[in-house]
Amino acid sequence: MPAYKRSGKFYKILAAVDGSQPSLNAAAEAIDLAKKYNGKLFGLFVVSPDIRFGYLDENSLHELPPDLRLIVSNIITAGEGYLKTIRKKALRKSIKFESKVLLGKGSVVRTIVEFAEENEIDLIVMGTIGITGFKRLMLGSTASGVVTHAHCPVLLVR
Repeated sequence: MPAYKRSGKFYKILAAVDGSQPSLNAAAEAIDLAKKYNGKLFGLFVVSPDIRFGYLDENSLHELPPDLRLIVSNIITAGEGYLKTIRKKALRKSIKFESKVLLGKGSVVRTIVEFAEENEIDLIVMGTIGITGFKRLMLGSTASGVVTHAHCPVLLVR
């Protein structure tokens, strides 16, 4: 049973970010919640499988054509930068922080949900609409998918 169901507290909080303002706002909220509950914060940036045409895994990044490898490398670097900024803010508030950049496994939603399950996350915090700008009934498609499939509560932030 997840810790939040036993205690009503969120000890493991996941901030899923994509660099959009709503996702960065969500990360700030996740930091505040981690401080409130004396929890651990996880930061996650997922490289969309659409970027790499969905046929490669983390071990075969080097097999990409040079131009595509450069694009993916730049996206990974940007993701690491977003997570580094979140790390600094979390550490200033004495919050335990762990981060990861992952190449999407089939979809960004699936990658976030599986990461949350594997790490026994108590709460996922993410932006309502990400960098794609696509909307699904006033809610981003990634946010909608995570809300639908997550094993734990999901807090959406504008």
